[in-house]
Amino acid sequence: MASGASILTTLVMSLAINARYLFYGLSLIDKYRGSGWKKPYLIFAITDETFAILCSSTVPHGMKPHNYYFSVSLLNHIYWIFGCAVGTMINTGFKLELKGVDFALTALIISIFVDQWKSCKQHIPAVLGVTVTIVCLCVFGRENFLLPALLILVMALLAGRRLIDEH
Repeated sequence: MASGASILTTLVMSLAINARYLFYGLSLIDKYRGSGWKKPYLIFAITDETFAILCSSTVPHGMKPHNYYFSVSLLNHIYWIFGCAVGTMINTGFKLELKGVDFALTALIISIFVDQWKSCKQHIPAVLGVTVTIVCLCVFGRENFLLPALLILVMALLAGRRLIDEH
């Protein structure tokens, strides 16, 4: 909202961005089944990092699965708290100049896009994403383009899923 986005755009973006936790939780139901008193914390502590580790690693030999899941979740939680505290102290003590960060983030997104372009044979979603975003930016303006662009992209990708899968 500080960037000028409407309340509706902010609400929809917040829901869309955080919806991934619903899918993370659904995919961890079987792993967390029978975890007893640890289960509420395991659900609370789901982050992108925790999900990635739990889905890509195996439980160390001799360790109970629920203890492993709990340990990974707790350590990631502690790392988040520690990182936020250190970041706050550094920012309070030094008042970092963040001029140019927007350029760095744009460069990062472009490099991720180029890497995906090179590694994927199917370019229709990428071309569609860039085209729809630019058109919506021109039509709706900088403050209102994001929500229409996302809605159009989701509908177009769902409608053209067969075409994309065939290529």
